[in-house]
Amino acid sequence: MTCPTCPALKEERDELQQSAHLRWESDQRAIRKWQDAAPGRTLTWPNHADLSTWLLEENTALAAQVKRWEDKEVTRASSCADHTELLEKENLELAAQVAVLVEALKEIRNVSTYAGAWRSDCSCLKRIPHMGEVANQALSSLPAAAKKLHVPTSASS
Repeated sequence: MTCPTCPALKEERDELQQSAHLRWESDQRAIRKWQDAAPGRTLTWPNHADLSTWLLEENTALAAQVKRWEDKEVTRASSCADHTELLEKENLELAAQVAVLVEALKEIRNVSTYAGAWRSDCSCLKRIPHMGEVANQALSSLPAAAKKLHVPTSASS
């Protein structure tokens, strides 16, 4: 006949054994870290108080290092946000300037095309078609230059 409390005792024993096993594994990890932290400690085991103190000091040092990194990241992020805002403002200004330039180049091209028809009649207008070619070249290269600057354009004719 079995004792009525035996299953409860076995369950408690198993739970305590599992807790002891977890504690043993964590102690072994801590001891390996302690041994790896300094040469000559490979075959040495610290007493529990020294190990606990060392672990707390390591934890404090790592927490301070993480705090310094977080502070640097916050500073860097706010600095980047300021730069991004400035760059966006400059991009908007460049986009407005590019739009004006595109319209001016289109106007030069239109005027030179119109004047090209009168070229044979007036020798002073012989240079205007050349200006139209320059305007066409500028209009065709403008999207690539604007893309490098990240400025939207509508340079289609």
